[in-house]
Amino acid sequence: MNYRVATSNDIDAIAQLHANSWRRNYRGIFSDQYLDGDLYADRAAVWQKRLTHAEPNQIVLVAESNESVVGFVCAYLDKSPTQGTFVDNLHVEAVYSGKGIGSKLLSMVAVLISERGNVKRMHLEVLEDNKAAIRFYERLGGSHYSTGSWLPPGSTEEVNDCVYVWNSLAPLLTNH
Repeated sequence: MNYRVATSNDIDAIAQLHANSWRRNYRGIFSDQYLDGDLYADRAAVWQKRLTHAEPNQIVLVAESNESVVGFVCAYLDKSPTQGTFVDNLHVEAVYSGKGIGSKLLSMVAVLISERGNVKRMHLEVLEDNKAAIRFYERLGGSHYSTGSWLPPGSTEEVNDCVYVWNSLAPLLTNH
């Protein structure tokens, strides 16, 4: 497995992985119409902007196997003055799930936070119905901080959105 900083050459691969992951993990949470629509184009527009006009505090890392992107993480250093870095996305191809790729990507973000971040904490949002992701984050030392509501794309009903925090990066740094 090769890990590296994402470039604009990765837009299509990241967008496809992102769309596939949402279809797999958010069925029953997002509307079927949205998930079955042109989700790739929607995600491609997001990644086109992120990888060609990046915010200065943005970090996007990819995991590659045989020169194919099989996982990625997107984070924003010091997004919150109290919770620190915000992890906006973490996705791994289904066939690579459980192989330590997500853990490694989060560990790499933790290293960057420890080297460059002013606030040595990390947080992310995860949908309450995404139980597998919650178990994963808790196993890596994340703890539930709060629950709010969020209106998913293409939906008319709000869902519960949980904030998970790492007040210490130590559990992630030991995975590096």
